Amino acid sequence: MSKIEEVRAQMVAAMKNKDKERKETLSMLLAALKNKAIDKRADLTEAEENEVIKKEIKQTQETMDLAPADREDIKEECAKHNFEVKSIEGLRNSKWILIDLGDIVCHIFEGSERESYNLEKLWGDMPRINVEGMLAK
Repeated sequence: MSKIEEVRAQMVAAMKNKDKERKETLSMLLAALKNKAIDKRADLTEAEENEVIKKEIKQTQETMDLAPADREDIKEECAKHNFEVKSIEGLRNSKWILIDLGDIVCHIFEGSERESYNLEKLWGDMPRINVEGMLAK
């Protein structure tokens, strides 16, 4: 069984157990493994799978070491500029934080995660809108 299959099975188990944090972590790992296989255009070898897993563990540890658990810094900065934070998804162990400010959704990525999801490519054909002056405070 490949690591992708193992991670997928563990992710299903986490969903059944309603373990959201474990499911999210496994989901990020699964995305990293799949993206590496897509980039290679072939199945990964066991060594390549292990390399991806080690990289993800290292990056997660670095994120946990650097990021405050509750991201009060984000909430304080938004409040300072009169923005109401509706919700924040993805905190301590996340490489991708989504901040819902009502009319605006802000994505904060760790570098490797930004490359992985490549939202610029996904939304690249959409017209650019200058929102300066449109933001209600």
